[in-house]
Amino acid sequence: ATKTITDYMVVTSIDDVAGEAGYMVYPQPFNGSANVLFAEDGLFEVAVFAADGKVVANNAFQVRAGELREVSLASAEPGVYVVVIIKDGVAVRSFKIKK
Repeated sequence: ATKTITDYMVVTSIDDVAGEAGYMVYPQPFNGSANVLFAEDGLFEVAVFAADGKVVANNAFQVRAGELREVSLASAEPGVYVVVIIKDGVAVRSFKIKK
């Protein structure tokens, strides 16, 4: 069985992130979960922050170029969360998820 996913956030190289613009919040929050497509191989950290700044999740995982992962807040309390994707200590992408 296959599933076609058309709505996803792309994570590219840290070289594509301007020095001071490394933290970018996607303009509209995703509802409940977001699909993340990794454009390159690597070890990435995914940190999820509540509105009060508290870290509610922090996971590291190895991905291959073209791999798609889902970030979900299934067990979180209702609210808005910021997801930050980090590679080599640099925030390469961030976005909001509304639960």
